[in-house]
Amino acid sequence: MAKSLSPLTMEEMSVPRTAAEMLGWALEAHSRFSASKELRDLGRSGKGYAKELAEEALPIARFAQHYFAGSREVVIRHVIGNQQYDAIVEDNRPVPGAIRYIEVTDATMDHNEALRNELLSRDGAAPGVGKIHAEGPPGRRTRLEGEYEMRNVGALPTQQLDRVNEAVKAKAAKIYPSGTALVVHVDDATAFRDAGAVAALKQLAINALVPLLSGREFRVLVLEGSNKLYEKFDLP
Repeated sequence: MAKSLSPLTMEEMSVPRTAAEMLGWALEAHSRFSASKELRDLGRSGKGYAKELAEEALPIARFAQHYFAGSREVVIRHVIGNQQYDAIVEDNRPVPGAIRYIEVTDATMDHNEALRNELLSRDGAAPGVGKIHAEGPPGRRTRLEGEYEMRNVGALPTQQLDRVNEAVKAKAAKIYPSGTALVVHVDDATAFRDAGAVAALKQLAINALVPLLSGREFRVLVLEGSNKLYEKFDLP
């Protein structure tokens, strides 16, 4: 069902695109999942390459727009699978940069947030905060419901900082090819939407994440949101 409904194919996802083209394509592809209720449900479930589009292609495209200044001489190919990177970079500029691969990790989600999306997909609504209770395997849930509660939004950045830290630590435990850019997708719609929270995020990067990644195969760490947040840290 997902394959026949999906407006995306693996072939389209894998087409090499310039840094100038990729963001426009990714945003247009994302909009296709709003064309009908069936496609919205498909997108919320992450099927039909919606997950790869949201968690990999869009962050790669935003990174390319910023880091390569939307160059038409830089070509990026999104690679879907379990390899050590999410994209390959071909830099044809007169003076090529050091980046040859892009690896993306999502720091906006944990298991509870994944269950929240599942509840949203099923019911069309879910609590913005609070624990989601699930029983039974995916697709055969005997219970899936959320707790509606009030929460101090000031606690959200701390929770998200922990997610960013854990996401980068997980990547640092693996080996990547030399010349890899590590792009961390963060929540700048809720947690990191004000200057104080962004400052805390930058301090985490400077004090903990950059030292963790320095001297490795990584050449740059980027903390990037879906809105305007983009913080770049070159790695020695």
